[in-house]
Amino acid sequence: MKSVSLRRLAFVVLPLILFAAGCGLLRSTPKTPAVVGTWDYVVKNTPQGNAPGTLTVHYADGKYTGKLKVDVLFQTVPIEDASFDGKTFSFAAMLDIDGQKSRTTAEVTVEGDAMTGRIEVPGFGSFPLTATRKTSAPGGA
Repeated sequence: MKSVSLRRLAFVVLPLILFAAGCGLLRSTPKTPAVVGTWDYVVKNTPQGNAPGTLTVHYADGKYTGKLKVDVLFQTVPIEDASFDGKTFSFAAMLDIDGQKSRTTAEVTVEGDAMTGRIEVPGFGSFPLTATRKTSAPGGA
């Protein structure tokens, strides 16, 4: 008698669990991508020496956005064409360098709370970039 009741209960409960899973009721909240947050960075060996700044990265609706603050140029500009594949983060930013608009591009590897890579500044070259996470977004990795 007891095994029959458990079997009946299983036939009732199992379909409810499968239904809830199919409707998305049991899905976990997606994790914030590891690159999201605020990063203190340094671009090394530029014509002005080491160039510090701050990179802020947001993620919403499947798109990365943010701002690049370049201390030596006294500028804060939006990042463009940003992408992250789980390890490599790349982005572009339009900087005003000596009165000329310059599309700067960067590609870095994200490992925990550190970034390492390069930034390309047209007319000046490619420079090493390192960054340390300052803050991460709620629910971040």
